Amino acid sequence: MEFNHFVGYTGIITYIAAYGLAKYTSYDAAKYTAARFAAAALTLYSLAFEFTITPLPLQIALATLSVTCLLIGMIYNRPIRLSPMEKTVAQSLFPTLSNRRALEVINSGVWQTDSDRLLAHEGQPFDHIAILLTGSAEVIKSGTRISKIRAGQIIGRNATQKHKTATANIRLGDAAHYFTIPAKTLRTLLDQNADIAAAFKQGVLNSTLTPRNA
Repeated sequence: MEFNHFVGYTGIITYIAAYGLAKYTSYDAAKYTAARFAAAALTLYSLAFEFTITPLPLQIALATLSVTCLLIGMIYNRPIRLSPMEKTVAQSLFPTLSNRRALEVINSGVWQTDSDRLLAHEGQPFDHIAILLTGSAEVIKSGTRISKIRAGQIIGRNATQKHKTATANIRLGDAAHYFTIPAKTLRTLLDQNADIAAAFKQGVLNSTLTPRNA
């Protein structure tokens, strides 16, 4: 087999393998894009040196697919900048993720502003994870204020475990701005993406929020 033919068939096999991994496994989307980019480059290289597959429409389709994948790869890999608020959430919850990957998770959450609201109720299920961005919040246990929460701290970090309840009240101060993501949504992301799970674990380790399972 000629070298150009070997490169061409390798590109086609890479296409098929990347698609199968993305469809039937928890394959990282970023790696899938990289695999498609590599497959496109290999296929275009081989077509440029008379890599022939009959019929002709198949060659045209491969060339078109390859060019499209290369363009998508360049768009996908462009630098992503996070806003100050997004950066705070990413550094708190997912400190080891890339900006692009962190933004994918952040887009599953909601930005909110509240005043003098109980964000967590002692003894009741806590079904979301939150990050205080601006303003203040305090931890109240059995009617006694035991600590304050500062910007960037994780609130409800154990909510990813099913059937967990808050061990204290979390009361927001005036005009507190915060980010929240449903615990069920985050559990699904953690179960299906090893990189997100590892990043979240590191974020929890970095957190100094007290009490531990508020």
